[in-house]
Amino acid sequence: MRLSTTQIGKVLVALFLMVGFSSTALAQRTVTLQLNTASLSDTTSTSSLIEVRGAVDGTAPATLADGNVINWNEESTLEPVNIGGDYWEVSFQIDEASAMEFKYFSQQADDSEAALGGWEDGGNHMLAAGSNDTTLTVHFYEKGDDKPYDWRPFEPMEGHVGVWFRVFMNTESAVNGGYDPEDMANTVGVRGDPRGGNGPLDWGATQLLLTQESDASAVPGYHLWSGVAYFPDSLAGQVQEYKFIQEDTDENWESSDNRTFTIPASDTTLYWQYFSNDTPVSGVEQVTSTLLFAVDTTPLEAIGLYDRGRGDSLEVRGDFNGWGCSDPTICELIRVPGEDLFEGAFALTAFPETAWNYKFFINHNDENFVAEFGEDPPSGWEEPISTTGANRPLLFEGTTEQDLGIQFFNDVLPGNIIPEGNTVTLTFQVRMDSALVDMASPFDPATDTVTVNLHGDALWAFSQGLFRDGDGNYQISTDNIILTDDDADGLYTGSIDVMGPTYGAIQYKYAFVGMNSGEEAGGGFSDAGRRRTRYIPANMDGSWPTEYTFEEEVYLPAGLLPFETNPVLTSVEDLGGELPTQARLEANYPNPFNPTTTIEYSIDTVDFVSLKVFDMTGRLVATLVDGIQQPSNYQVTFEANDLASGVYMYRLQAANTTITKKMILLK
Repeated sequence: MRLSTTQIGKVLVALFLMVGFSSTALAQRTVTLQLNTASLSDTTSTSSLIEVRGAVDGTAPATLADGNVINWNEESTLEPVNIGGDYWEVSFQIDEASAMEFKYFSQQADDSEAALGGWEDGGNHMLAAGSNDTTLTVHFYEKGDDKPYDWRPFEPMEGHVGVWFRVFMNTESAVNGGYDPEDMANTVGVRGDPRGGNGPLDWGATQLLLTQESDASAVPGYHLWSGVAYFPDSLAGQVQEYKFIQEDTDENWESSDNRTFTIPASDTTLYWQYFSNDTPVSGVEQVTSTLLFAVDTTPLEAIGLYDRGRGDSLEVRGDFNGWGCSDPTICELIRVPGEDLFEGAFALTAFPETAWNYKFFINHNDENFVAEFGEDPPSGWEEPISTTGANRPLLFEGTTEQDLGIQFFNDVLPGNIIPEGNTVTLTFQVRMDSALVDMASPFDPATDTVTVNLHGDALWAFSQGLFRDGDGNYQISTDNIILTDDDADGLYTGSIDVMGPTYGAIQYKYAFVGMNSGEEAGGGFSDAGRRRTRYIPANMDGSWPTEYTFEEEVYLPAGLLPFETNPVLTSVEDLGGELPTQARLEANYPNPFNPTTTIEYSIDTVDFVSLKVFDMTGRLVATLVDGIQQPSNYQVTFEANDLASGVYMYRLQAANTTITKKMILLK
């Protein structure tokens, strides 16, 4: 290990002092100091250098009984280590007869461009002489007025546990959502699971508002917001879900998945977070672009799940409009006359190359829907089969206009539609071995029943006449979803009848109920693998099978769930071969071409993949790939029968990679 100059200096000083030190050996005690840096208005890193600096019996430098050195400068070797989040700890030995005065020093704060200074404010802390080992109470780093050693940034509450939340707001997604620290109407809060009404948080209303830590724009605390929530002692040990939210006239939720922590038995602080786990704002300027959305509703209208004649309307909701539609001008899509196509153009001011999320939404005409079906409509949110129900991703290009191309609601294509009068008996089969162990509530074959939960896609569930449980979720009849292991070979099987008109794309999870219960976790709203997604394919002649069996599967108590690519996308071929180590886009062949050419590409992670063709003006002319794919090597055929001769660009977007190449159509 190579020592830095500073480290070598510390070692030499310690050795020198140890050699020169001689006296009668004294009784010693072990002292442990604990520090919390949540009170330091900076985004303190867990790898930062924290030091205890001071003197022993008024002498500095001084060598402690264990050889550590304490001094009022960088020669001090008492360096607390981070033990998790905001908490730091250091232990040392000192003679029982000795007293020590000290302060904590933060190198990160000292190096700050805001010139915070690394020293705590206030007077020195005092460790009195004593004969027993001791651990001092947690000390919060002190900035501001002189405070007692055991001060904390929030008051204790009898019968409750205080939890301190902190979030850094000057991130791209927060600024894109309208964050302005100088706007008094721009507030930051925390929302979360209300714990049956017993907790201090709520998903529907902000009950914990955070406070801006500094009103000086040059200080990092200018963008740090913090506050305390008090949880009843009875909730200790339970897992709490929450998110930060930014509010003014609209609500800007974090785009990341729900955050979690285990409610502790004593007061604590949660380590600071970036809003949406996003990138802090740099010097790049925001730009304004017009986003062009287009949705083809033909497949859904064929099923009867969308009917403009009934008064249904279509919207796009996402990060850019607060996932709401309080004003139709920010979300409503307008029908193109004479077509089953709905379009909308909406302005977005944001930083280029930032990630956004969205989904399409059917706003059913409730009154007319009830008159037609005799019950309330299902949820209008789409659960795109291409994303396994996760949000649609949008990488903001920052161009004057960004055309997202024509998409299908739920990504259901005409070839996925099972017509009326067709019934497919669909069989599921799953092995439950992985649910037998390593679970808090393991599966017991003697008492528990294996089921398939099909309620994730409410529109599909409604098309099958599934009834709703007490929470409003759609459930199929229990005698249809039970899977059994009649021959005791560990493989559970069961069938349901999928009746047209509907689409042959099924999103589901395996579960078990009985003395114990459990369900596959899957991913979050940003994850490919949120649900299992598989397809019933049509026969080669276009007819539909009367029976179909999904391949044998394995119950997954944790992690992302497997999924298939829509078989209707026949132009995309998985070439297999050695797994790629990076995303690649190859030159098309032949080139020039007339009118057909082949494009090969590779992706190295499970991700949403987009492969689109543009003319030289930047107009989108074809979408070849638009969905989640597994790591592999692929090829796609592009047919340009309806295009004029000229130069075209084709662009691959996958994960954080964008690759563009040119090709020539010569007729």
